[in-house]
Amino acid sequence: MFGIPEFRRASRRRGWVCSLAMLAALGMLMAACGQDVRVFDQPIGPQSTATPEERNAVATLMAAVARARATTVNPSSMTPGSTAINAPSATPSPTPLTLNERPGLSDEQRQALSGVNGQVLVPPEGLAPFASLRVREVKAQSTEYLLYTIRYADLASPPAMVDILAFLGPERYTSTVGESAGCGPSVAYCTRDGSGTPGVPAVEMFYGLRVDDWPAVVGHVFGGNSNIWAVTWYDEHAGITYTIETRNGPSVEFGVGLTPDNLGGARSLATLAGQLAPLND
Repeated sequence: MFGIPEFRRASRRRGWVCSLAMLAALGMLMAACGQDVRVFDQPIGPQSTATPEERNAVATLMAAVARARATTVNPSSMTPGSTAINAPSATPSPTPLTLNERPGLSDEQRQALSGVNGQVLVPPEGLAPFASLRVREVKAQSTEYLLYTIRYADLASPPAMVDILAFLGPERYTSTVGESAGCGPSVAYCTRDGSGTPGVPAVEMFYGLRVDDWPAVVGHVFGGNSNIWAVTWYDEHAGITYTIETRNGPSVEFGVGLTPDNLGGARSLATLAGQLAPLND
């Protein structure tokens, strides 16, 4: 049991500790808000009347205040609308594709393609789907076999893409149109299994088509995230095999899924290829 003097001293100490606790909590709150705050102006030293236990409690509270101050964000460095304490740094935006600022080939790209040893075919101005895209990449005379590549694309994710490729000689065309797994010029339509998935058709082929005066073959890959259409033909006069390949958005126009009903899309792609024109015309 406490006597009256001891009870009064204990009450004063409990009140002192409670006041310190309230001040410390206020200090942590103000520190969390980025305010410059001093909680304890009076030193805690040998001259203090606090007991060792009370001084330890104060030290613990002061350490908590220091931790709260260390995790705050400097208000002056925060932009309007930003989140408060410990806001994670923003994820950097992906680097955008490098595209021409306007549709069509730039003067530098045309000059590079003019150096190709062979006929360069390009889409005329306003021809869809090229007109809605930008030239992302031009590779001229990449190898003696691959003469040039022009890639049209947009900034969507995944991007809509159309590639024009040119190969020296007929080999590319003959390898594409050749007999394989029941497919070939002897049939008008066939399907092939997907790579690594036996028994599951993933490719359909359309034969007997033409691009201008030249025989052509159209292939369509469909499955998962893939919807790729390609038309390949060999221009005997130029001695070059050409391919137009579409991916994502532009491919939908020609058809989805694998079905003989996609013949209309295959014919449309062959018609599109026939509208390409020599670079310098």
